[in-house]
Amino acid sequence: MMSTMDEIRILDTKDHATDRGHERDTLVIDCDECSQQGTETCDDCMVTFLCGRQPGDAVVIELDEFRALRVIGESGLVPPLRHTVKGSAGI
Repeated sequence: MMSTMDEIRILDTKDHATDRGHERDTLVIDCDECSQQGTETCDDCMVTFLCGRQPGDAVVIELDEFRALRVIGESGLVPPLRHTVKGSAGI
């Protein structure tokens, strides 16, 4: 199970790309605001498994890679991404 600092946040960085130093059309996956923290969903998160990062580190992937992850999930090869930001209705 992930610690409290190891949530997953997916952020479309088109508006924040220059602030974070990333190229446009990237996603930042950070573990600070996921509503699934500490749940079975968190334990079974495909993004954490595929990206294999250190606790507290953000993971940056290209939008094309994220779309591929979504297709993999939707095809049933891995559990679909079930991320939601705390306090929101969804992504």
